[in-house]
Amino acid sequence: MTQQEFLDKLRRNLMSGLEYNQVNSHINYYENYIQTQLRNGRSEEEVMEELGDPRLIAKTILDTAGKNGGEPYILEEETERAYHSFHLFGKEITIPEKLYDSLKKILIWVVVILGLAFLIRITPYILLICFGFYVYRKFIAKR
Repeated sequence: MTQQEFLDKLRRNLMSGLEYNQVNSHINYYENYIQTQLRNGRSEEEVMEELGDPRLIAKTILDTAGKNGGEPYILEEETERAYHSFHLFGKEITIPEKLYDSLKKILIWVVVILGLAFLIRITPYILLICFGFYVYRKFIAKR
């Protein structure tokens, strides 16, 4: 079964007992889950096999719809997972947002440290050039 077939069957079965926005909420949840698994390198067949029969999922959702208002059950840790995608050497890389933020902070510090090291290394030469320019203007250019 393909991702689209899974989502279509799930949608059809959910439409019998939930409002349109609740059905879309569940479909979006499963669609995001599948896409995340595919980005993590799993095959579509593996993910579909893991999820199982969409009719059984729909029945479970419909049975529990009265208990939580029909909203999809999302683990707290999953709500905190946000991903950042970027291209590196022609490939799309997807990493968790927290890791991306940490790497960005580290990169900024590396650039600052390298910049300071560069300035410290060339500062004597800059001072020497400035001193030479001062001496030239003060003593030599006046002649």
